[in-house]
Amino acid sequence: MSVEKILKKEREHSSILEFSTEIGGVMKKYDFEIAIRKVLQKLLDTKMVMIQVMDDDGLHLTPFIYDMAVFQKATHRTEELDKYQVDVHEHYTAAVLNNTEPLVFEVNEAIHNPGNPMAVLWRQTAFQRMYGAPLRLGKRNLGTFWILGDNISIQLLKVICAQVSVAISNLPGTEAQTVQQKMPEQENNCRKQEIKTTHKYAELVGTGAHMQEVYRLMSMVSKSSSTVLILGETGTGKELIARAIHNSSPRKHKPMVKVNCAAMPPNLIESELFGHERGAFTGAVEKRIGKFELADK
Repeated sequence: MSVEKILKKEREHSSILEFSTEIGGVMKKYDFEIAIRKVLQKLLDTKMVMIQVMDDDGLHLTPFIYDMAVFQKATHRTEELDKYQVDVHEHYTAAVLNNTEPLVFEVNEAIHNPGNPMAVLWRQTAFQRMYGAPLRLGKRNLGTFWILGDNISIQLLKVICAQVSVAISNLPGTEAQTVQQKMPEQENNCRKQEIKTTHKYAELVGTGAHMQEVYRLMSMVSKSSSTVLILGETGTGKELIARAIHNSSPRKHKPMVKVNCAAMPPNLIESELFGHERGAFTGAVEKRIGKFELADK
């Protein structure tokens, strides 16, 4: 490998590491969008068109963030862009969600399936190629990621999407948080108050016999320093259980450090888990504490 290629790889690694650090701590939609725009411009020299997230019904996608500048030449109305829903069975969307690799589409090709309301806008952007990538945690589809460009590195795009997937799942107002917000307000508040009063688990809703057993087991382990293994199907609330145990433990005033091993790029595992010293490699401009050390405090 030539020196030029080695230096390019080091710059890419440094940029990805910087992006991982930046996006891992965002809690606001605006900061999330800025971080994504910056890494796309720096690594892929391209722009984000849109990120769509899965609705609660699992059958539709709704725009989460999008770049209005991309659509400024469009004659189609964009005022209500954030309200558009795309069916998961729509031709392009289904293709992206059913693949593990990002796909490339010709923007001007004939779109036979009229189920995608975004197709009209995409054809009016004056760009020729569209890249669509799935946003996924494990086997669960979170949404889709769309960018414009030519000769985009599929491998770099996959790494970026892995980081974006984790960040989206942690952002307030998405996933499980949205489900709770859409409950009838009075019913939701009553349930929260009941659980908070009885079990001190404010984020959990459920009063059935099985949930009572879950609360009992959580109360048993929350005061101990034992390692807890939480098993369950995807989407059943394992992270909520873990957070509730943490919030009831003696360590509740300390941070709960979460690591999604499945979504962590192989080349970032060592730095993420164990940290690094300033100057350890190109781009390491400051010392970074690893997840293990952070959790041990």
